[in-house]
Amino acid sequence: MHRGATKWSSLLVVLIVVTMGVSQTFSQTVNWKDFSIGIKMALKSQNQGLQESAVCMIVKYGTKLDLDESIEDLVKFYRNQQAEQIRKLTLLAIYQLDEQKAFDLLAEQFEADQREAIEFITTRYSM
Repeated sequence: MHRGATKWSSLLVVLIVVTMGVSQTFSQTVNWKDFSIGIKMALKSQNQGLQESAVCMIVKYGTKLDLDESIEDLVKFYRNQQAEQIRKLTLLAIYQLDEQKAFDLLAEQFEADQREAIEFITTRYSM
């Protein structure tokens, strides 16, 4: 089997096990270091579904994971999202890893929304 395929297969197995509802037993027996590596790989992938699953796992298990260097991958994923629900979920995942970064992103989004509203009003009602 191709080396890359083996990595993805392993990652997929880990994600399936997590989502099967065995979270109590899983959280007691999981190798968090290896799980963190799988999450990092998923965040860097080009597969949207895999990235979304990784975000969900960070929300659920974020305090147990070693993902400090993955914050920027999450921020990039957050900024590239069009779906509001995924953006909110990603912001929650960022909060699990770095509260201040999440607040900074939230403030940035608030300012962007305000600028957008002002531009809309001035464009619509300018003479």
